[in-house]
Amino acid sequence: MKGNHDKEAEALRIRIARLEEENRILQTENQRLKKENAKLAKKASTDPLTGLPNRAIMEEKRTHSTKDTSVILVDLDKFKPINDTHGHDVGDQLLIWFGEVLEKNVRLSDTVVRLGGDEFVIILTGASRKKAEEISSNIMLKLTEDHFDFDGGSIMVEASFGVASAENKLMTLDELMKQADKAMYKQKKEKGAGR
Repeated sequence: MKGNHDKEAEALRIRIARLEEENRILQTENQRLKKENAKLAKKASTDPLTGLPNRAIMEEKRTHSTKDTSVILVDLDKFKPINDTHGHDVGDQLLIWFGEVLEKNVRLSDTVVRLGGDEFVIILTGASRKKAEEISSNIMLKLTEDHFDFDGGSIMVEASFGVASAENKLMTLDELMKQADKAMYKQKKEKGAGR
């Protein structure tokens, strides 16, 4: 009887050891999948050229109402002629440079997003219209001071800005973007910069 009990106990220990090993393998695989998921989520929400967040991160915020958010919509002026004259590689370098200029001239709490093409948006949480306009003016000033240098030349980059702010009214990001878009294209028209 004792021999059978010892055999059963040994079989049980072996089974437990196998289950523990299978559990360890499953936990390792689960951790690997979580890391892979995080990489994929980051890749899906990051612009591959500039490394900035892309419009996908805005999807979750689009319809949420806010009272303390401002946005600055930014569009490079005369980007197509730059691309046509100097080539797409220079155009790509310019977009990367411009994204860096934007990031260096906003607060840590702000989010710079590349919407696509030569259009960017800065989302400023907890910022008044006055603060958004100040940031916008600082970026414009920076663009007049620093030119985009590349092999074969230097370009003074110009951009049009549209500012919109919730200013204690309940507004969605979509509504703010529409207001900023109108303001930006008004500025483009005044400058004669075209779309």
